[in-house]
Amino acid sequence: MKKIVIVGGTASGKTSLAYNIAKTFDGEIISSDSRQVYKYLDIGSSKERFKDIKTHLIDIINPDQRYSAFLFKQDAKKIIKDIELKGKIPIIVGGTGLYTKALVYNLSLGKSPNFKLRKELKNKTKEELQNTLYSINPRFKEILNNSDINNKVRLIRYIEKGEITKDQFKNKEYLQVQINIDKEEVIKRIKNRTDNMIESGIIDETLNVLKLGYKKDDPGLCMIGYKESIEFIENKINQQELIEKINKNTINLLKRQITYFRNDKNIHTLDSDKILDFIKTTI
Repeated sequence: MKKIVIVGGTASGKTSLAYNIAKTFDGEIISSDSRQVYKYLDIGSSKERFKDIKTHLIDIINPDQRYSAFLFKQDAKKIIKDIELKGKIPIIVGGTGLYTKALVYNLSLGKSPNFKLRKELKNKTKEELQNTLYSINPRFKEILNNSDINNKVRLIRYIEKGEITKDQFKNKEYLQVQINIDKEEVIKRIKNRTDNMIESGIIDETLNVLKLGYKKDDPGLCMIGYKESIEFIENKINQQELIEKINKNTINLLKRQITYFRNDKNIHTLDSDKILDFIKTTI
């Protein structure tokens, strides 16, 4: 039985889809969202807690702690094993692309830096680095986005992971799906969600976390929604500017997410009402 992975942009309906899949196929949800790992920060990270579906990897660290794709991969693998031992299906859902990519393709993000190799590669052109990477495995072309292939530092880091094999790219264990979205409709949802954040008390939530002793430059409080709320609290912006900045930063995040997932040919992009039937015929 395959593990199900739901990827895509913010506000695209991933969480609702994950819930429906979990109910239909008797599964448990694993959040692959870099924001939802933080305790106390609920409103800005759009956390949803289900009484009838177990959800993992939310509220696991404090706002002053750091989490990473490497840690996510380690934690998710353990949880997946436990879920499968219970005879249930793991459903991984989130918009943090590097988290899901690290898990699905078993990227060796924890490998120690090879400084000698980095020095050798430093003066190579971007094109030379791309050719070197593709010679290791041509299928890198399928999973790397434009931000990756045009960034020399990232190319060198991928070359360091030369032990990645073709089998890792076959992706047999994971079924990746993405909701086909209307970008303008999702932008409307983002704006509505921002309004709801303000009405639900994201400013008070931010104040409460600061009162607990956490600092404004802690990783959790640097997230969209909280960093702008801190600017408002410090009287640097007014409420209308607060709303506009959250909207702008969230829409920019959406664009980055769309770009990130676009090149991965293993991701099946479908209308939301067709995904359940597709999973039934595939897993």
